[in-house]
Amino acid sequence: MLIRAEDDQDSLRDKYQQLARKYASLVQRLEHATEAKSAVYRMGWWGLQASESGLALVRDGKIDLSNARWAGLDGLGSWLLLPRDGEKVRGYRTLSELAVGEAARVLVHEDTARVERFEQPSHDHALEVRAVQMDEQRLPLVVVLAQDVTETVRSEKELTRTREALFQKEHLRVLGELASAVAHDLGSTVRSMEMRLIALERSTPRLPPLQTEAVRGLRESVSSANAAVRTLAEVARSGRLTIGPINLEHVVEQAMAVLRMELRHEGHPMRVETKLKDLPLVHGTVPELTHLFISLLRNARDAMPEGGLVRVTARRVGERVRVTVADQGAGFPPEVESHLFEPFFTTKGARGTGLGLWLASTTVQRVGGTIVAKNRRGGRGAVLKLELPVAPPR
Repeated sequence: MLIRAEDDQDSLRDKYQQLARKYASLVQRLEHATEAKSAVYRMGWWGLQASESGLALVRDGKIDLSNARWAGLDGLGSWLLLPRDGEKVRGYRTLSELAVGEAARVLVHEDTARVERFEQPSHDHALEVRAVQMDEQRLPLVVVLAQDVTETVRSEKELTRTREALFQKEHLRVLGELASAVAHDLGSTVRSMEMRLIALERSTPRLPPLQTEAVRGLRESVSSANAAVRTLAEVARSGRLTIGPINLEHVVEQAMAVLRMELRHEGHPMRVETKLKDLPLVHGTVPELTHLFISLLRNARDAMPEGGLVRVTARRVGERVRVTVADQGAGFPPEVESHLFEPFFTTKGARGTGLGLWLASTTVQRVGGTIVAKNRRGGRGAVLKLELPVAPPR
């Protein structure tokens, strides 16, 4: 019996030793796996800390963890959603509030992932926020990644503006060609009517006074219409946008002729005075500068609904010609002065496109000049000052 007991003890000792070796091997493998996971975690976390994207973990309606970039973005202020078609605008006071709100939307709608873009008008920042729900049984966990896409959004907006501007330019070119064709046909008809009226006057010298006066008045009306058609045809000729020496006085006269035609139909009590004598030729193109002064005169007309005086003066200053367009309107509100030359910015509501002053600015810059807008000192109205370079001698 003693020998059997000793054999049983040896057998148990061997089993315990085998279990101990297996347990030690298991613990060692577990330690290695834990160290590897810890290293991967630390490397990932260090990468997130150095990343340009903000990261936050939202659990149970609160932010459990965030990196340094998130903290920097969180202090910028409020964020507004860039809505898609049919989507309501929503905003958040901080980026953390945004993360909690978007995480809640992911959980409520049971989305695997949700990607939205938000902007911050006060700082001109834009973020692409991606909220991803993680698989967790006890508490819902949502990872929110915020990536700075300011330059991308800015480029997309600029591309859209450029496309619309090019479309407007092409639209104006087509209208110019159409107006030129209509002016040619209408001019031929009006000239034919004028010649027949002259022939009628000469062939019947003994008409009664009343009929003679009627024929004379009709001929004067036809002559006036013929002059208007000539003006329309001259302005409608777009020509090439090749920069060269331009007679500024002739350009302003063309713009004023177009404005007089509009004012004649509108009955607007507006007067235009010019002082443009003895000016050198300036650097530019006739179509662009004519459109520029038409826009400036129209803006002055719209600023004076009760009528008033617009003065267009110019003088040479060194190698530039300084042009001033001054009206007697209400002027610009202080809060809009810095936005006047931005594309699609308008204070006219649905009546304006917001392209007039922007096209004027781009035209002046293209020929190497400058343009500024200010309110008049000590009086009502606005003043636009342009400087155009003097054209070099041929």
